[in-house]
Amino acid sequence: MNKKTFFTLLILFFCNVIAFNFVFNRNDNLRVIFFDIGQGDSIFIETSQGHQILVDGGPNNSVLNNLEKFMSPFDKSIDMIILTHADKDHLAGLVSVLKVYNVDIIVWSGASSESNLFYEFKGLMDGKKVVTVKAFDKIFAGDIELEILNPIKDVETVKDLNDTSVVFRLVHGKSRFLLTGDLSSKFEMDVIEVFDDIKSNILKIGHHGSKYSTAEEFVKAVSPSCAVISVGKNSYGHPAERVLELLEERNIKTLRTDIHGDVVFYSDRENIFLKK
Repeated sequence: MNKKTFFTLLILFFCNVIAFNFVFNRNDNLRVIFFDIGQGDSIFIETSQGHQILVDGGPNNSVLNNLEKFMSPFDKSIDMIILTHADKDHLAGLVSVLKVYNVDIIVWSGASSESNLFYEFKGLMDGKKVVTVKAFDKIFAGDIELEILNPIKDVETVKDLNDTSVVFRLVHGKSRFLLTGDLSSKFEMDVIEVFDDIKSNILKIGHHGSKYSTAEEFVKAVSPSCAVISVGKNSYGHPAERVLELLEERNIKTLRTDIHGDVVFYSDRENIFLKK
């Protein structure tokens, strides 16, 4: 066997090992991963059928490194991205993702921004299927359902971009995850007035734990067993002591991306498991 043949076989063997490990290490459960992305939000959802959804992209292109940790190196497509709202700490990473990955569907609230970053994002939307959602809409992907809870009001009438956030509950059998974007307490109250049932096992705390989000009445209505705060080093005082104390008083297990790193949950439709 000459040297060229040997190296060809070695490369093929190596590639087969990677593919073999990827296929047989895939989890048959739903995965929901809150990325350690710094001061921002980015959440990766993968259904048991392999449907992939990225909710927000964080403040920069570091989301690409996060995706590489949890996706096959051969996979350069994402079924859907959801932009909760067009602030940089949610949007910037999605611009990078759209330049690297083939994305089929873009979901957003329709609330625009005057930033250059947003105009770049809008340009990258060309040729994609774009879906504008509002409260009471539903999205189905494999064995999961996304129940849209906000925007309730016409986004053109909402002054604060945070309050145009796409808020939704992910339903997987008996498992429920509530993702809130940067919604303020005032608009959280609108949600609980409009929707009778928003109970969820996992609550993504709004606006990185800001004192202007996470109303006590809202937390009561959600009644989560676990809360996730997506936060990094910042000068805003996130997460606020009031929010941390509220969660502690209600015996809600609290996980922070700045402390715990990537927070990974699995659901088998009956129970939710936290990857240690």
